[in-house]
Amino acid sequence: MSTEHAKAAKRAALWAADEHACRQADVAENARQTAAAASLAAAGVSKEEGRRWMEAAKSGKVHEQKRLLAGAPRLLAYQGQGTNYSFTGHTALHWAAAKGHLAAIKWLLLKGANPNAQNHAGATPLHAAVSNSQVAAASMLLFEGEADPELRDDFGELALDVALERCHAAVKLMHIAAKVVPMRKQEAQQWSLRDMRTLLGLVDSG
Repeated sequence: MSTEHAKAAKRAALWAADEHACRQADVAENARQTAAAASLAAAGVSKEEGRRWMEAAKSGKVHEQKRLLAGAPRLLAYQGQGTNYSFTGHTALHWAAAKGHLAAIKWLLLKGANPNAQNHAGATPLHAAVSNSQVAAASMLLFEGEADPELRDDFGELALDVALERCHAAVKLMHIAAKVVPMRKQEAQQWSLRDMRTLLGLVDSG
């Protein structure tokens, strides 16, 4: 084979490989779009509704959230399917907790948002609050939302573990919660004298 024929054959092979790569990229993009559409359909919300809901959650715009939720109740458990927000799997409560939007947290809890919902990494809104040093948000989740501090994320970490690493101001709060949660699961009439003393001690130290 001559040099010119070899060069032509090489160019043809390169073009063929490039065309194949483009076709593969198109197939992957079509699959991504199909999966995103299926996720949106399963979530029962439109892409635009989902995007606006997540933006309102991140910015703490409760009025906008109220308007959107009135038209699409499924947004309460929505985790960003079909939008750029899907990478974390955060619910609106995760975002409100991470940003410290207390009014939004309170409203979402009143509407029935799950305080123990887990994102794609297994983290709860409590994990999100503590990892972003939002102590007031963590307190609201624990004592108003009854979030469970004993849940672990996919790395095996409790919210307390995250607090020890990133938010020392929340460590005392998490220790208090660890004592209160077992008591909360009992009827007050079943509390022992030790339980009552523990509760009084927590009130005095708070």
